[in-house]
Amino acid sequence: MGDPRRRGVGIRFIPREALPNHKEISGGKMIGVITGSGIPGASGPPEDTPFGKTSGPLVMREVAGKPVLFLGRHGPGHALPAHRIPHRANIWALYAKGASAILSVASVGGIDQSLTPGDYLVLDDILDFTWPPSFYEGPGGPKVPQGDDLPSALINNGVVVHANFTEPFCPALRKTLLAALKDMGLSVRDGGTYAQTRGPRLESAAEIKALGILGAHVVGMTMGSEASLARELGVCFVGLAVVANMAAGVRGAQPAGSEITEAMARIEKEIAIVIEEFVARASPEEAERCACREHPYAGIASKAWREKLGKG
Repeated sequence: MGDPRRRGVGIRFIPREALPNHKEISGGKMIGVITGSGIPGASGPPEDTPFGKTSGPLVMREVAGKPVLFLGRHGPGHALPAHRIPHRANIWALYAKGASAILSVASVGGIDQSLTPGDYLVLDDILDFTWPPSFYEGPGGPKVPQGDDLPSALINNGVVVHANFTEPFCPALRKTLLAALKDMGLSVRDGGTYAQTRGPRLESAAEIKALGILGAHVVGMTMGSEASLARELGVCFVGLAVVANMAAGVRGAQPAGSEITEAMARIEKEIAIVIEEFVARASPEEAERCACREHPYAGIASKAWREKLGKG
């Protein structure tokens, strides 16, 4: 069940002024955590990025003796609906402040009949037809502060990158997260396909039936975009899905937004411990050496740029 002395120790606040600057990107060895709403006790303005403002303040806390960056995708008080979340700003801010690995936690609706509310899934695939955002817009796209990292150079030079999304989630981080959940004795599934819909409305029973036929186990509105953007930057990304309700029509379910919010509130403390257990095991240094880092290189469409980087 893990070290009881570490369990529930809490997440210690670190002053905002301690956040690093973009020029420290290449040495970034922190873990980023994305949750639903704002971080308890967090205050301050959102971060300004070349892609607009983040959903809310970027907060650095100490977890299991390590600095961790937290960001609530829906902003303080769940102010932003799914279709208005500034995913590019959120992922860029975490990357620019030094996150080499990201854990994303999200509530989902269960599509697979074997799931029940309260189950956890360490996801291994994504089904997303929502036109996810990209950092690589080609010539004329936004410019970013130039560090010594490859993604910044590619973005600023309008280079087209086709990121490999065969395995959307980092295999190494998946093992780490699974170990944390199993050690806590929680009901967890190793694998599962996350279907992303646009929102903010919930899905129809027919839509859920179709997604199930296509292979989806759960449905949500956010994680596909986050995973895609992290992959474009070469950041290791792992997704933890928490079944808050059964999706529309599954065993007669008619989900409501309030049901989802209440379900997540009931297990808020449990999720905090999961995050703590994950961070205690995760190694940002290993993320720096992970194969995920190679995806920006591998996706470069320009032969001239591949040759310039010795990847031709």
